[in-house]
Amino acid sequence: MKQQKQSRHRHTVRLIIASITFICALAAAGPILLERQISLGVLQIPHGLKAGEAAPHDIYARRDIFYIDSRETELKRQEAAASVQPMFHVSQDAVFRIISRHEALRAALKEGQDLDQLIGNFSLHLSRIQLWRLAELEVQDIALVMQLSDEYIRYMLRAGVISAEKLNALGSPDTVKVRGLERSEPQKLIARDASRFITTDEVPLVLDSLVRQSGIPAELVPAVFDAAQVFLEPNILYDDTATRMSMEEARQQIRPVSRVIGEGEIVVKQGFLVTQEALDQLQAIEQQLYAKPPMTILSQSLFTVIIFTLFFISIVLLLPGTYRKYQYLSMVILFVFAFTLYTMGATYFFFRTFTEITIFFYPVALFSMLAVTLLGNMQIAVLIPVFLASLYGTIPGSTFFDVIFLTIIGILGILFVRKPNRRIDLILGTGKLMISYLCIALIYIFHQSIPLSQSAGILAAAALNAVATGIMVIILMPIFEHSFNLPTVFRLRELADTDSPVLKRMINTARGTYSHSVSVAELAEAASDAVGANKLLAKVGALYHDIGKIDNPEYFIENQTGINKHDMLKPSLSAAVIKAHVKIGIEKAKQIKLPREVVDVIAQHHGSDVINYFYMEAIKASAKGEIINEKDFSYHGTPPTTKEAALVMLADSVDAAVRTLKQTTSPKIEKLIWSIITQKIERRQLSACDMSMKDLEEVKNRFLVILTGRFHTRIPYPDSVKGKT
Repeated sequence: MKQQKQSRHRHTVRLIIASITFICALAAAGPILLERQISLGVLQIPHGLKAGEAAPHDIYARRDIFYIDSRETELKRQEAAASVQPMFHVSQDAVFRIISRHEALRAALKEGQDLDQLIGNFSLHLSRIQLWRLAELEVQDIALVMQLSDEYIRYMLRAGVISAEKLNALGSPDTVKVRGLERSEPQKLIARDASRFITTDEVPLVLDSLVRQSGIPAELVPAVFDAAQVFLEPNILYDDTATRMSMEEARQQIRPVSRVIGEGEIVVKQGFLVTQEALDQLQAIEQQLYAKPPMTILSQSLFTVIIFTLFFISIVLLLPGTYRKYQYLSMVILFVFAFTLYTMGATYFFFRTFTEITIFFYPVALFSMLAVTLLGNMQIAVLIPVFLASLYGTIPGSTFFDVIFLTIIGILGILFVRKPNRRIDLILGTGKLMISYLCIALIYIFHQSIPLSQSAGILAAAALNAVATGIMVIILMPIFEHSFNLPTVFRLRELADTDSPVLKRMINTARGTYSHSVSVAELAEAASDAVGANKLLAKVGALYHDIGKIDNPEYFIENQTGINKHDMLKPSLSAAVIKAHVKIGIEKAKQIKLPREVVDVIAQHHGSDVINYFYMEAIKASAKGEIINEKDFSYHGTPPTTKEAALVMLADSVDAAVRTLKQTTSPKIEKLIWSIITQKIERRQLSACDMSMKDLEEVKNRFLVILTGRFHTRIPYPDSVKGKT
């Protein structure tokens, strides 16, 4: 049996790996297959056709072709970039250098440095003759020359000195933008007429004008020119990076110029000369749409494989380590396979009649809503729309905005149906999805600047997608539930209905067991909320936990009406009959195809505990010195591994025990509940179900509330007095 189980496990793993490999190969081949299929026969361009030659046959579009006129687009972008005003900035560093050098010269002359010293310090900026002229000045003349030159330098720096060479290289623009002209807002760009600045070519003329107005002696004029002009450099500097960024922004603002060649439209007629313009148009279309470089297609395929690999690794890590792991992984594989096929088919179909509506026909929300309702795992459910949207991003014509749009729609679908209690909740979630779809569609329309004529079609497609998604979820849910035998909310609610055949039979043949099961279900459901368990699973598990008693109800005390068949049996045989109801219950549960989680509750609701009554009876009836083996009077199951199974175990024991109390006061019930919990802990029946002492305290409190209400005391009603009306 163990070898068969291991063999089935290996076979399942191999099948899943093969499925993942196949889907990855299909997705990787998608770009190649689409490129090849789309390009076949769209435009039959003769090989080697040249401008000036006669076309051997009509060259026409066999279906509508939408393409970008790259030449016209580039011309418009160049025009936009050329219209950008050059960017400059005020350099405080240049101002500081100029003033510092001038102050250094003033200090050197004031100290009376000789010519050799001046040459050593200022030869980079002043010639030997200029330094000699300054050094020969009288002290009072030096002060006047340096004062005037300082004023002139500061005046021109305030006006702004700009490179004439750079302005000429930029085409002598009339207006430039300068950052830093206003000290209060140093980052503000100010457009200013270029003629308002002093170019480096105009510096001598401005100096000459200033000197003439000063009225200084003629012999000092050359010295003032030397001291001022030689230190001047542009303090309005060209900002190449900012200009390039502004030009690029201007280019990006220009939308690609789209052209349309309608189905059947003749581009070049047979026998007519092919113009260079027509040839360029044909080559542009072929190059842009159908003749992508092999490396581009290969990179798309590799990108797809990387996305798939990361996705499935994440899914495997997030899946719970239970027997459902391969089922859940199979469902995810099925979702991805269906979406991959749909994507390839839809891409090929919509390429023929491509419009902006295409994006609204992809069922990402359908698969994300199915994932959250079937798997019950929010992390995996959120990962699915992210992955599917990324997969859509690998197809021709998709944009980053499309990927974001599909991701948002998928996540919204999850949020609207993440906790459904009734199937009507799926319909309400679909309504919310439709409203969200329409709102996001409006954003999409505004973002893409879609004409009003197409907007109605987009909104209709969005509404249709949402409605179709809701319908498909409602149709597919039961199929997946029964195919994989999943314990979804809806399936569990169906099983909790007392009209189910098994529960009906229990009512008819083992009414006491049914009453007990209903009481256990009430206790388990009430305690589930307190410990974070699935209350619906706990309820269903409790209702079905004793279905193994249906065939022989008279051997169980709750169904007996005075005759106890165990009085005629040995304790060991009675224990065997009692133990058998668990095994029979498991077999019946499998026959009626209860979810595995419910079967586990049935199998674990007694764990490996001792059938204490018959064990003690066996000890009493044993001969002196005879050893009674406790294992012969113990259940052969495993202790509960889930909170739901543990709650059913405790509720089962508590409900049976409380019925034996003669006085059902609250203190006695509380003491009984806690003694049963303590007993289960001592016998290690709760060691595998991840319940803390705090949880058990909450369970005790919930049980106490239910049982106190159930067994509350009543005042005795007096008999009616005879003779009175």
